[in-house]
Amino acid sequence: MNFTDAFVAKGCSKDDAGVPAVTLGAAEQWIDVYKAANDNNVTIVGGAARTVGAAGGWIQGGGHSPLGALYGMGVDNVLEFTVVKADGKIVTANLCQNKDLFWALRGGGGGTYGVTLDVTYKTHPPLQSVAVVVLQVNTTGPEQTADMTAAFFRALPNITDQGARGYGFWMIPNNSFAIILIHPNSPSVEATNSTVQPIFDRAAQINGTQIGTIGSMHPTFYEMFTTYIGDVGIAISAWLGSRLPICVYQREYR
Repeated sequence: MNFTDAFVAKGCSKDDAGVPAVTLGAAEQWIDVYKAANDNNVTIVGGAARTVGAAGGWIQGGGHSPLGALYGMGVDNVLEFTVVKADGKIVTANLCQNKDLFWALRGGGGGTYGVTLDVTYKTHPPLQSVAVVVLQVNTTGPEQTADMTAAFFRALPNITDQGARGYGFWMIPNNSFAIILIHPNSPSVEATNSTVQPIFDRAAQINGTQIGTIGSMHPTFYEMFTTYIGDVGIAISAWLGSRLPICVYQREYR
């Protein structure tokens, strides 16, 4: 990992103002990157799994991040790639050279256009705080689970407008689901918790529905990450859904 305060992409004018950045090799994993960013007192937009590589399929798939509300997705923060193309040539792709390849690598799919050797990302100032709110919603049947899911989806546009991002896990056989919301620079747990108040309101109207909550404040993203994000298990059965535009929720769950 190479941190700098004044990165200028290769092939660009030396007169361009450099920006704070870090260059990450293909073997770097997010848990190690976040530790290094914390040690260097900067913030980097990355993934929400400890052992996912920081320069591979995550970024080439778009790069969803808990910090997306502040700084966009991973691809919005890339400054440069070094890539081995199918013909074996090693090339640099950025806004000043191999522009088409640079465009394609930012979301075109892992391994589609070449093998990434390293990626350079913007870095940002340290966060003031990070609030986390975890909800465990337990219902008495499939219909009630669907009802509570709809309540969450109706609340989602406001949750994202307030700057929170997160992940949801639906345990269909158990008629339950869990949500973790990560809210950078939130003033308090109470402020973050208020964004999900409609879910509590709906639960109060459905007999037998229970919601358990955990909330905490953290001074740094790294502390939050090591507290809540553990290693991902193997041999589990799950379906993944992601990257749905907010307009879908606004249209379908009015």
